[in-house]
Amino acid sequence: MSRRMAAPIFQVRNRMAAVGWGFMAVWLGMLLMFTFIMGRDGPHPSQPALLQQGVLAGFWIVGLTVAGHVLAKPCTRLSVDADGAAQLVRRTPFGREVETWPPGAIAAVEVREGKDDEGDPYWQTYMVAQDAAERMIREGRDPEDQRALAARLRAALRLG
Repeated sequence: MSRRMAAPIFQVRNRMAAVGWGFMAVWLGMLLMFTFIMGRDGPHPSQPALLQQGVLAGFWIVGLTVAGHVLAKPCTRLSVDADGAAQLVRRTPFGREVETWPPGAIAAVEVREGKDDEGDPYWQTYMVAQDAAERMIREGRDPEDQRALAARLRAALRLG
């Protein structure tokens, strides 16, 4: 059963995934263009044809594998209405998923420290439901920003 949310008093978005979507669109677009050029003009005579075709095939394999991972990451929007009900909308280029929680169904909001791909500190804010389901709400490099967001979210959800 889907209920329409009242006007939100708190809303937060995490659009980090859109950067990856854009990168993959450019990567696959360029790859498609180079594949078209090689198909139209043939391999360049300066290198063996099989080498050029193998390199292009390798870029396709890597590109499609990475695209599958990157395009599955969602952009999210969390809305909390005046009575403390929460709605999380997760969008990918291929679909949309909506989760709702009634007032009092959220147990905690946590800020967790982690590391990014290069080993630098990276912070994530999670919302934890009563049933122990966890959803990442936002991420970033500034711990104070994450803590301030968590405090505002706790207040909106009426968590002590």
